[in-house]
Amino acid sequence: RVVVLRLPVVWATVWQPLQGAIDHYQPRLLISVGQGATQRLELVHGARNITANIPDNTGARPESPIIDTSGLDHYDTRLDLPTMVSRLSAAGITANVTPHAGEFICNFISYRSYTYLSRQYPTTALFFVHVPAVGTIDNPDNQRKLTELTDALTQIVDAASQQIGSPAVS
Repeated sequence: RVVVLRLPVVWATVWQPLQGAIDHYQPRLLISVGQGATQRLELVHGARNITANIPDNTGARPESPIIDTSGLDHYDTRLDLPTMVSRLSAAGITANVTPHAGEFICNFISYRSYTYLSRQYPTTALFFVHVPAVGTIDNPDNQRKLTELTDALTQIVDAASQQIGSPAVS
């Protein structure tokens, strides 16, 4: 079963709804998706314990440049992202692996997820995906891009699900 949750791009309130959903569903796999400054899909290998002083959608800035003062500097996914990129490439979808999700809310939510899951649900696999902006769907070209993006994300969910069901992932 796939559950989709839309989060606010707001430093102060982005984490609570996701934490609640994690506790409610206790997922085996968590894939967070956010819009990045990219023209292709970027499967993000890890998260860093830092933020930049960038305003959110309300104009607020993060409280600290460190997400968790007692946390690890970095987390990495245990999934094989290069294999997923190869699968996407075989389907004609341009994607790459990137080391981290930047320093904005994408990295913040990714880091908080890694931290929380490592403590509460350590068998849950996770990673982040940056997607390009699509624009408004009233434009036929954007409708096509959205359909392609949806197809690509479906393949990513399927590939990741296969990995967590595989004994090769520990």
